[in-house]
Amino acid sequence: MKGTLDGVKKYEYFYVEERPAPKGRKCRYYNVQARHGGLLGQIRWHGPWRQFCLFVDDPTVWSAGCLRDVQDAIAWATRRHKSGREQ
Repeated sequence: MKGTLDGVKKYEYFYVEERPAPKGRKCRYYNVQARHGGLLGQIRWHGPWRQFCLFVDDPTVWSAGCLRDVQDAIAWATRRHKSGREQ
């Protein structure tokens, strides 16, 4: 992990940017953006599992280190959700 700004979390190869909840939805979502540009996917609330999950855009390739960073980003989104930042 490289650093955190309010609503943005930076990692070595990508960053996660908080976005407002779409109309009719309760939870915000998070764009996972490549450092060199381009959307890699989104971290969104997945109701059936009652947790945030990564929804990837095709085709993407993820190393073990990137997946650890994604796991950290999902935990960050969950903490923000539980702290009430979702309102």
